[in-house]
Amino acid sequence: MPGRIGSSWELLKNCLTVIRKDKELLMFPILSGILMIYENLPVSKAIKRSAHVFKDTWGETFIGYFGLGLILVPLALIGLIPIAVGFYVDGLLVGFIIALLYWIIIACLGIAAQGVLKASLYRYAITGKVSADIVPEHLLNPKH
Repeated sequence: MPGRIGSSWELLKNCLTVIRKDKELLMFPILSGILMIYENLPVSKAIKRSAHVFKDTWGETFIGYFGLGLILVPLALIGLIPIAVGFYVDGLLVGFIIALLYWIIIACLGIAAQGVLKASLYRYAITGKVSADIVPEHLLNPKH
């Protein structure tokens, strides 16, 4: 049994490494394209610049996406409530339809939030500045 746990751990670790590397490989062309357009850089310089920007801001990116996930996952789990209610009142199909519509709305909101996050991270990575609309005091004390 211990051998299986060890090999399972290695398999999981290898899968996570592949996912991480795959995400990095996908990130470079996207960021390179953005840099080519907005900074008018040739391809080789855009690739080098995107690698540099990615390395400088990977922590902010991770925290941003992790925080977004902490918000969206519980919201998505709420979609299970109509299914459970439908199961108990013999309206399972209606429960599934309501849950599906709810999940579509949550997905649209998540995609929009992800776009805002990407744009903010891009601006921060390139300029090192946070938007003027984001006031640090409001982040520390949200009751303002």
